[in-house]
Amino acid sequence: MAYHNQTQQPGNTITPFTKTPPIPPPPPFCIIACLVLSKTDRLRLMGFPEHVLPELQRTIERGWTRGIQSQGYKLGGRPWAEQGSEAIMAHRLMTSILTTLSLLGWHLYRACDLSKKSFDKDTIFFKHTGPRDRRFFAISFRRSDRLCLVDAPSEDVKQAFRNVVYSWAPGIQNESNPLPGSNTLELKLRGNPWFSSTGIEVLQARSLCCRLLAEMEGRGYSLVGSVDMCAQAANKGSPDLDTWFFGTT
Repeated sequence: MAYHNQTQQPGNTITPFTKTPPIPPPPPFCIIACLVLSKTDRLRLMGFPEHVLPELQRTIERGWTRGIQSQGYKLGGRPWAEQGSEAIMAHRLMTSILTTLSLLGWHLYRACDLSKKSFDKDTIFFKHTGPRDRRFFAISFRRSDRLCLVDAPSEDVKQAFRNVVYSWAPGIQNESNPLPGSNTLELKLRGNPWFSSTGIEVLQARSLCCRLLAEMEGRGYSLVGSVDMCAQAANKGSPDLDTWFFGTT
């Protein structure tokens, strides 16, 4: 074994170099796992136990009608880089994934940005706390002036969403369903609430969001996560905004 000083001086002690202790192997079951939104079209699963993977495979196959090009998972199209109906389909896919994982005992824990790349998106962490049968839906902040309710669980929730958004003082330009066949409602607001530097409009937008959260809570749905699913550089200057996911309380 090597030493700092082979000759012991008076009053000194000989201190040997110590080897770094080996890193212990991970436990057979970890309560935290994650879902990575990669590139413009891929999903990567990390840390989930083996029995979860086939269920997620079936959920993704059912929820993404453009198909899976390879396991890993490479999806058909560019779900993380679009602003049209394909973006709504991506949000619907995520609500399906949240539902399946919740039934298997895995619940959305945190979503955060761990990359400074141009096409960065959130990594979504899940925590195992036991199975629950929950209903999920999404509210998406789209472009610079739109709010989209994706997979509304009831007409009551849909009407509450409409009532809050129609309280937007500058007014509403139009409403539509960008994904026919789904219970989805998109409202185009006047102005640019998500891309504004005007003080009053910024405050009005925050107030609108407070009312939306309160209305959803009053109907039994809590905000479980705010996720950036958008590859910003692919959107040609459109704001890089989160999508809110709500689940039954």
